[in-house]
Amino acid sequence: MTTRRVALLVVALVAVALGGTAAFVATSSSGSSSSSTATTWERDIPAPTFDGPLATFQEGETRDAEGNISTGELPVFTHRSARLEDLTAPVIVRPTGIAIPGIQLIAPVLPVGVKDDLQLDVPPDAGSVVWYEHGSTPGGRGSSVLAGHVDYDGVAGAFYDLRWLELGERFQVTYEDGTSRPFEVVGSKQFDKTNLPTSELFTDDGDPTVVLITCGGEFDEGQRSYSDNLVVYATPAGQDTET
Repeated sequence: MTTRRVALLVVALVAVALGGTAAFVATSSSGSSSSSTATTWERDIPAPTFDGPLATFQEGETRDAEGNISTGELPVFTHRSARLEDLTAPVIVRPTGIAIPGIQLIAPVLPVGVKDDLQLDVPPDAGSVVWYEHGSTPGGRGSSVLAGHVDYDGVAGAFYDLRWLELGERFQVTYEDGTSRPFEVVGSKQFDKTNLPTSELFTDDGDPTVVLITCGGEFDEGQRSYSDNLVVYATPAGQDTET
């Protein structure tokens, strides 16, 4: 299967809402007002984009497939055969929660897709995190996307402190079957919304990678949105354990 192709509609790609509303492409408001996000896609299987508010963040280091630390490099995503005989249906176990001790976060994870109008569903409040259910589950092949607000209606969002995560920090994802899995932060990078590598962030190819996304950069009062997206990359740090 090849990497998902995404057709973004202009202002949407990263300018609408994680901060005030959440998840992938959106329009967000300042810390004192609520915002809402919306994502439009053109593809056989819906795939979202990101947008929303977040505090300014400096580009961080990332680690390559061999574990070497470097600056400005992203996890490597590969492609696999698209022949029907080579494809197997993945077993999807939905994530239900996330705990990040480093930023004192414990939040529910809600599955989202796109609505009939092709807009991405977003978190209903500041404290929730959303998982793009048409992609991989955390720990599955390829990338799994989790997104959260920076702020919402004047309240700090679930991913408000995401920018403070450091290399090597761990967090836990829990699943609907009662298991949990630890993940380790291997890199972070801030992208101008117009340059967000959505084809890499939404893929079912390559090594398991969890992608945490929120908004950052400068807030545009006129557009009611932030200029950038903060992306934190993490990989599995251990085996599933019973909860």
